[in-house]
Amino acid sequence: MTTTINMTFGSVVLGLLLFVIPIYTLYLLRVDIWRKALKAMGRMVVALGVAALLTQAALWLSNIAFTLLCAVIMVAVTAAAMVARSRIRQSRFVVPVALGLLFTAVPLGLYFVFLVLGVGTPLDARYFLPTMGLVAGAVSEANTKALGAYYDGLRHHARLYFYLIGNGATRAEAIGYFTRRSLKRAVMPGLSRMGILAIGTAPVTMWVMVFCGLPVATALLAQLLLVGLLIAVSVLSLILTLVLARRYAFDQYDNIHIDA
Repeated sequence: MTTTINMTFGSVVLGLLLFVIPIYTLYLLRVDIWRKALKAMGRMVVALGVAALLTQAALWLSNIAFTLLCAVIMVAVTAAAMVARSRIRQSRFVVPVALGLLFTAVPLGLYFVFLVLGVGTPLDARYFLPTMGLVAGAVSEANTKALGAYYDGLRHHARLYFYLIGNGATRAEAIGYFTRRSLKRAVMPGLSRMGILAIGTAPVTMWVMVFCGLPVATALLAQLLLVGLLIAVSVLSLILTLVLARRYAFDQYDNIHIDA
């Protein structure tokens, strides 16, 4: 017997009541974050709505150029959010962050869809855009902290940098400490995700795929391999971003010029 999901207007209303429970509880107990929770939910609804509209349009049009355009939009929005949420907070860094993400997430996303998942048409919006969405969300979380750690290090430990430069180190050698610190921040979320895959709520992709009727073995492998994709994109995009952003962080004399 095959069971299918059948959502009606009434079932959606009942589902929305699940959001009312935590908000009302915070309000009732006078926890002063309930307004922030409402705003966060509002932003989530808008973001999900835009993503859904783009994806539906890509599915309707079935056009490679439009599918790639949707992927670029995802990357640009993710880059802007990363810079805004990190401790850099300088709009000029959006371009290197976006390019670093674009030139790693798109090729590796295509590699994952075509060679790992075995989809004959890697730019099929049904597979490519969800992959890009998963990658963008995971990289945003990890690399926001990594970028913040890197530029905070340059701001607050500049003396170490100038000491190394003064003793004959090249700029690449002098910033090696800050780069390694940043990469550690980028990789740790992925390692944490691997460490808790056995816990029921952690392997979200696996459970969703099972929920949608795919074989458990296929869902399990997809989850494991997806984590590898997320870590690869996170590390490579961060390295490329730091390389591209050097012209914004250093002047021609190797002096740091990041605003406080």
